[in-house]
Amino acid sequence: MCALFHGYKKLKSGNLTLLYKEGQIRQVCLGRIQILNAVYAAVRDQNWATVPFKVREELIEEAEDGFSITLTLEYSLDKILYTAVMSIEAKNNRLRVSYEGEAGSTFLKNRIGLCVLHPIKECRGKTVLISHPDGSQSESHFPELISPHQPFFNISGMQWRPADKIDASLHFEGEIFEAEDQRNWTDASFKTYCTPLDLPFPVQVKKGELVHQRVSLEVKNKQKSFQASSLSEKRLLSLHPDISSPLPSLGIGQTTETEPLSEGEYEMLRTLPFQHYRVDLHLSKEGWKKVYLAAVSEQKQLGWPLEVALHFGRDPGKELEAFLKQYGLQPAKIRQVLVFDQDFLSNTDLLKEVVPCIRKVISHAVVGGGTDANFAELNRNAPDPEHLDFLCYSICPQLHAFDNLSLVENLEAQTDSIQSALELKDKPVSIAYISLKQRFNAVATDDRESDSAIPESDPRQHTSFVAGWTLASIRNLARSCAASLTYFETAGPRGILYRLDPAKQLSPLFHLFEEILSGDPIEVVHTTSSHPLEFDALALKGPEGNKVLIANYTENEIDVEIKGLTEVKSRIFQLEAQGWVVQETPELQKNILSLKPTAIYKICYTL
Repeated sequence: MCALFHGYKKLKSGNLTLLYKEGQIRQVCLGRIQILNAVYAAVRDQNWATVPFKVREELIEEAEDGFSITLTLEYSLDKILYTAVMSIEAKNNRLRVSYEGEAGSTFLKNRIGLCVLHPIKECRGKTVLISHPDGSQSESHFPELISPHQPFFNISGMQWRPADKIDASLHFEGEIFEAEDQRNWTDASFKTYCTPLDLPFPVQVKKGELVHQRVSLEVKNKQKSFQASSLSEKRLLSLHPDISSPLPSLGIGQTTETEPLSEGEYEMLRTLPFQHYRVDLHLSKEGWKKVYLAAVSEQKQLGWPLEVALHFGRDPGKELEAFLKQYGLQPAKIRQVLVFDQDFLSNTDLLKEVVPCIRKVISHAVVGGGTDANFAELNRNAPDPEHLDFLCYSICPQLHAFDNLSLVENLEAQTDSIQSALELKDKPVSIAYISLKQRFNAVATDDRESDSAIPESDPRQHTSFVAGWTLASIRNLARSCAASLTYFETAGPRGILYRLDPAKQLSPLFHLFEEILSGDPIEVVHTTSSHPLEFDALALKGPEGNKVLIANYTENEIDVEIKGLTEVKSRIFQLEAQGWVVQETPELQKNILSLKPTAIYKICYTL
């Protein structure tokens, strides 16, 4: 089993296989065909935060024709106390999940209950028959482009065909369900959930209040035979040298740490030729001038042109006048300007008021807008493009799930988000910010956090796993024709410099960007991984030569055959704490490379 599924137990029922861990079902498959991505339960508070839980009294029993699981989930966050008993029963090609919950305290919630995730690849564009609580049925389709709003409502059942001669059906009990396109938040799934969003939220859950829900899956296979899962097959990385895309402009964000950059950090960062340096100015808040002056000083040290994100309040005209006056006193090289309102959007009235003035004074800069939040906000509130040179939105890969497997799975949705954004308006598309954790909560229902609050960080930031995730993210967004990308921060727990340990100050992310930015111009050669949940690659070609960076996401050593290499020009390098280190023993034998656990390799080659 792929080590990315570490801790999951593989179970079988009839011809179905799945992975199970702590009340969560993943990768429900019939042979190579994925029927469901996941079935799980969630408690979401009034700000859509997922309430963590602990598993108690778990019992797993396996039989020849299926299995059964019972467990107790204890949720706790601040004043929220909630307990649920979950039972999972499987027999032959049928699966049933029941959820019995009880509130241990009184609290506000946005959602409680079972969720089903449908895979994009097997569902996109497919016909689905929706059953409704009144006994009627309606025919629809899983969306091709990302649907801004719920594609299916009022659901009691679903029937669809994941592949030829394979029929799947779901039945929902206990509450009314509906579906959303999770690619809006760059999750690679369609989600069927309760409670419907047209009902008011948040709502108060009283202590002792009960929830009873059930989801049942049945899969009918009319094939005489089917191929087993590809997880045990040969791993193959294919390079397609005749297909390539330009490498987008790459930028980085200003650190949100209170401690400024040190001379040593300046010295290291100057070696990276980033195309822009993002700084956020909240013009209706105190302190924005100090942030701007720091950015001007940092630009002189680093040499990167600024991408200035202007966040306006209730008096945009006066706020812009103050900014342009400050810009006149302390001018800076500004490459791009982003325009957002208090709701993290670029509304048409705001654009009409401020963009002409920005263009007049900062004539060399291009102006972008859309949203500083997730693609969902752009998809639902696309601005008038008349005053914009490009559209933008941000990406965070773990709004709903936080494990390594989910981060890798969700890379697929980044491609879909760019393709859907390009269809919204006839404008180039840039990613305003890519971060592992949310920088702010755009959908909070209570008072929002201060704009000056330091965002949450992810302890995996300075690991080779995240560097591997990043190289695949760049590959996906480049091949989807993104214009520019802004990743992470300069230094700190959200940065590419590691401040906590001077001996490890240069994190894998630093070395990754150093390698990617080392040549100009650069094209991204298209690649295909046979097992993208286990390994993936970024192949680059430019005037200084060609190279492919290969990342192993798993905790196992795996062998990968590489197709498309004609001549390897140097030894093989592995990314380690001190940088790219020559590997003395690994040589390509018949174009097969052994990848160490969670390691990244570099191969220089000719096409």
